[in-house]
Amino acid sequence: MDQDFYIEETNPLKIAFTIIFFIGLIGFGVYSYFHYYKANAISLKTVTIELGKPVSKNISDYIEGNNIDKYTLDVSSISVDEKSNTNSTGEYSYKIKSSEKELKGKVFVKDTTKPIVEVNDLTVGVNESFNPNEFLTKCDDLSLPCTTSFKDANDADLSSKVGNYKITIVVSDNAGNKIEKTVNLT
Repeated sequence: MDQDFYIEETNPLKIAFTIIFFIGLIGFGVYSYFHYYKANAISLKTVTIELGKPVSKNISDYIEGNNIDKYTLDVSSISVDEKSNTNSTGEYSYKIKSSEKELKGKVFVKDTTKPIVEVNDLTVGVNESFNPNEFLTKCDDLSLPCTTSFKDANDADLSSKVGNYKITIVVSDNAGNKIEKTVNLT
């Protein structure tokens, strides 16, 4: 028999167990990695704040995940007044910091509040011109200036004949929030 050539007979059951063992070991490694990753993963939130409202200092309003207590929140780039209320609409960023990394998220400051409006009735002479601003006595809003218009454009021509008319004016702020008011024109 030739000494250089040697074939060892192997048991197929032993080969199958070895393959299953290595597949199980790789599967356990993948499971452990993703379990660790999920336990330590955080996700940033996109935050919307109403104009004139305070900026939250609660970090859970800005991120989701486990172990968020090891992070610190920096919202110093958001424009606020002396009472810590937002005073300007726009897109801002916030920072989440830990000893290992720094992440940036977005904060949108929007005005979705209708203006607070007070109106009076108006009396004009026949064929006397008037505009919808003359009905407005007060417009309080954080997104000034307020603009006033007629809901029905034909209401501007009502002074051509004598009478009492109920008309609707639309008052909107600079952010596009609108409120309708019914007024009397004599």
